[in-house]
Amino acid sequence: MRRINFICNQSVAVAFLFLILLNNAVYAQQRTVSGHVRDSANKALPSATVNLLDDNETILAFAFTNEKGEFTLTLPAAGASSPLWLQASYIGHRNQRILLLPGEPVYHFNLATDAAVLKEVVINNKPSIEKMGDTLRYEVGKFSQKEDRTIGDVLKRMPGIEVADDGTISFNGKKISNLYIHGDDLMSGKYGSATRAIKKEMIVSVDIMMNHQPIKVLKNKIRTDNTALNLVLKDEKNLKWSFKGTAGAGWPRLYDASATAVLMNSRYKALNNIALNNSGVSYTDDFKQLGTANFTSGINSTPPKIDLSLGTIGPPDLPLPNYYFNNSRLINLNNLYKTQSDVQLKVNVQAFIDRNSLDYYSRTDTYLPNDTIYYREQQSFTKRPSLLHTTFNVTVNKERYFFNNQCKFELSNEDNTSFMKFNDYLFNQAVNKNIKSFSNDINWMPALPGRGIGELRWLISYSRDRQSLNIGNGYNFQIPAQEGYYENVIQNLRLPSLFSNLYWGYKLAGDIVTQSYTAGAIIESQDFNSQLELLKNGTATAYTGDAGNNLHWYISNMYITPEYQVRYKRLRSTIRMPVSYQNIRYSQQEYGLDTKHRKLLFTPSVNIRYEVNSEQYLDAGYSLNNNLSNITGMYRGGILTNYRSFNANDAGLQQRVTHLFSANYYFEKAVNMLFSNAGISFDNTTTNAMLTTVILNNVQKTVFLPYRNTQYRWSLNTSFSKFIFALKTTASLKLSWNRFRNTGIVNGTFQPLYSEALLFSGKIMKKMFSAVTLTYEPKGIRGTSWSGYTENGKSRSKNHTFRLDQHMTLGLMPMKQMNVSATARYSFSNKSNSNGVRYFFMDAKATYTQKRMDLIFSVNNMFNVTHYALFSLTPYQLMADEYHIRGRMVMLRLHYYF
Repeated sequence: MRRINFICNQSVAVAFLFLILLNNAVYAQQRTVSGHVRDSANKALPSATVNLLDDNETILAFAFTNEKGEFTLTLPAAGASSPLWLQASYIGHRNQRILLLPGEPVYHFNLATDAAVLKEVVINNKPSIEKMGDTLRYEVGKFSQKEDRTIGDVLKRMPGIEVADDGTISFNGKKISNLYIHGDDLMSGKYGSATRAIKKEMIVSVDIMMNHQPIKVLKNKIRTDNTALNLVLKDEKNLKWSFKGTAGAGWPRLYDASATAVLMNSRYKALNNIALNNSGVSYTDDFKQLGTANFTSGINSTPPKIDLSLGTIGPPDLPLPNYYFNNSRLINLNNLYKTQSDVQLKVNVQAFIDRNSLDYYSRTDTYLPNDTIYYREQQSFTKRPSLLHTTFNVTVNKERYFFNNQCKFELSNEDNTSFMKFNDYLFNQAVNKNIKSFSNDINWMPALPGRGIGELRWLISYSRDRQSLNIGNGYNFQIPAQEGYYENVIQNLRLPSLFSNLYWGYKLAGDIVTQSYTAGAIIESQDFNSQLELLKNGTATAYTGDAGNNLHWYISNMYITPEYQVRYKRLRSTIRMPVSYQNIRYSQQEYGLDTKHRKLLFTPSVNIRYEVNSEQYLDAGYSLNNNLSNITGMYRGGILTNYRSFNANDAGLQQRVTHLFSANYYFEKAVNMLFSNAGISFDNTTTNAMLTTVILNNVQKTVFLPYRNTQYRWSLNTSFSKFIFALKTTASLKLSWNRFRNTGIVNGTFQPLYSEALLFSGKIMKKMFSAVTLTYEPKGIRGTSWSGYTENGKSRSKNHTFRLDQHMTLGLMPMKQMNVSATARYSFSNKSNSNGVRYFFMDAKATYTQKRMDLIFSVNNMFNVTHYALFSLTPYQLMADEYHIRGRMVMLRLHYYF
């Protein structure tokens, strides 16, 4: 408690002093211009573009008109060469350009109709992308199809945009920083459910904003490499709402029900959802942090974590509905209100309860220099997770200052049970996990005299992690010193953690060089407690092989980060030179540990970008990462993480030094809807600790030992996306290759370990006739793994796996209100010395649509495949896992829209 009070008092004092110093700042004034854009008949043109240009046609700033044709544009604070021009543009009209005059604040435009352009737009009705500076605008109406209901359906048709299964959105191979709804971050970065809930009729366009800077006080001053996606509302003034109710039932004993309300305008946005089902629909993607929250990147440190588990086998690589035997409940509430003074209030609440089960059988063959060890496992488990995530947010985003305060509380609990047959042993298991966390993040950025910008930010968080693993009667405990059968083996674990990060910064925008300086302090305090108990004849005995864990850990980290952004003609570069001084102390009396380390770490990075032209650029970077291990790399007492894994550490403070080199090329041709990129990267990591593994007949022990270890990784990737006008087809292709080398000690033998993978995926979406759509998606991976260990002068043979998945969907519209689709999925898997396995899945769906209603009849897994096998490998192991999956499912769902 004294340590917590010291942290709070020290942080508050520094913050108060900094606030006093900044309170005397005089905000720099920025010039704004305004006006309207109308046509030759004096009719307002909404969503017209007004660009600020220099003599080189470079777009320095831009704005859009509102529904009255009015605009307001803020001129950049940085100086620019004269003369400057304002240019207004609108589809079907000729551009008009007006010279920007000193002291003149109002400019009006009257655009003449361009008959040739109108003729082309109306007759051809081709999908189009409009480029405005760093923004690409996709018109939703030009890409949507009749069968599309939500904006997520339309996004999947847009060239250059990729939507992953979990909802993650990428543009031209680069993950977006966030998804905004008319400029607002309603979902706090958890945008997976937004694209599935917002009707396409609410959105007029999808804007891809490159080099996006969402904080207004930094706009046109501090550039970023972020790419964001903005959903532009069709009507921002009037409150538009939609409600969707779903009720479904099916066989065998299936149900699905949900209610979703969406309300949108410029000041109030809401997306609220309640749902329940047992038909394989997962809600976990609603909790994923897919983007940044509240315009800023996170500065919290992920709490150290060790997972106690029921097993070592992951889920099958199938779509979740094929194997997810669930009973799920969800509440997802997201509400944002913006006051007249532009104070933004936001609440995000997610609550989730589930019960799911899975049965599997696994074979693991471990090939050692003088032996081969076989593990055979059969398990039936049930998981009962529950989650509650709440976030309260206050944001003021103005041209004079930025303020944000986020308060977050998270609670998660799991009660999992299983019955296990491991080799010749039968036993029950139970795992309980309880995690609580709280954090508050406050951030203030005021504009200072001249071009300066100050910043003060303080984040403080606390988490408590409690876990317990209970293995029941029949388990053969094979750890030396106390081998044998016990009624119960119980592993308990507690890990409370306190974290504080306080920093202040100063940014100075310049014409060529922009400077940024950040100085701060990080304090971490953690305790690692664990006990391993063995019960026999009703008597509990502590494990005597070690003294358990009662490790105390404390870090104070003082850091300073100078950063320089250089922009000269077509060349842009960012140079960061962080320096930190870390004071680490950890102690545990039972092991004679009372150790202090003082480390001065330098972690520079540089990124260089050359803009060949407005639609292609080269990017290259280098970074040096210098990291020290956390408390999970320092505990001495053994941890039974599952029935056959026993982990400990016997090394000093672990340090990882990584050199990373990368180079990328990005190309886009918006008018031709062509997007492509290619990249190469190499990283080399050196550590002062090496993982040693001892594999016995019924247990696997891992320990970190103080040996130097070097790893490296090569990676190549490329992707291509194009809308082929002649065929009315969107096509995309992705290729990647990587190679990884590591060194480990397996049963006392040093082994260089290698792995290599070649991956490809593609997609073709073709509108064959007015009523027929065909989508084909192939995906494949070839993996190779081997050990560099030689025996009698001969190298061990390589292990190979190959996997090919092909998905084909045929959509038909036999009548205006009817849509029928069938999806075929073919899967082939093979491993070394095997004939391979093949699977064929077939799903079908028929949708009858009225104005306010969709009636959907679906059949999943039509051929009733109930078993599935999966192969995987490491340099010295081959694994074959067999799962019991869901058979045929028949569902009838009614969606009703208000």
